[in-house]
Amino acid sequence: MQYNVVSVVGNRYLDAYALSESSLFVYPTKMIIKACGTTQLLKSIPPLLFHACQLGLVLCRCRYTRGNFIFPKLQPFPRTNFREEVMYLEHAKVTDIEVCMTEHDHVLAYKFYRHPGDNNSSDVAGKETTELTGIGNINSHPLV
Repeated sequence: MQYNVVSVVGNRYLDAYALSESSLFVYPTKMIIKACGTTQLLKSIPPLLFHACQLGLVLCRCRYTRGNFIFPKLQPFPRTNFREEVMYLEHAKVTDIEVCMTEHDHVLAYKFYRHPGDNNSSDVAGKETTELTGIGNINSHPLV
């Protein structure tokens, strides 16, 4: 895979991993993978399913959502187009897949994630969100 773990926080409810271009949230009963940039997290699904099977765990549901890519031609397989992504997941023996494709308007998406008139950088906005949500207090001594 082409990413690095940047930071880890956790408690008894979840472990959260900030990856160089993505995020991974592990709960006792589910995992959420948020792939951004050129990371190839879809390729992690087959080994995750294999290890889950080895532990006696069974996949009950898989939900796949997809937004627009800023640089679609830079995306490595299988993130080349929506159809190939779904076929890849189906081939990985992901059953009961729920697919939701979203076509975000960049202006509307920006308004959704930011307040009107907020001209702060993403870094400043991220720090504000961390402070407002209290997520920075989940684990004062994360293992990195």
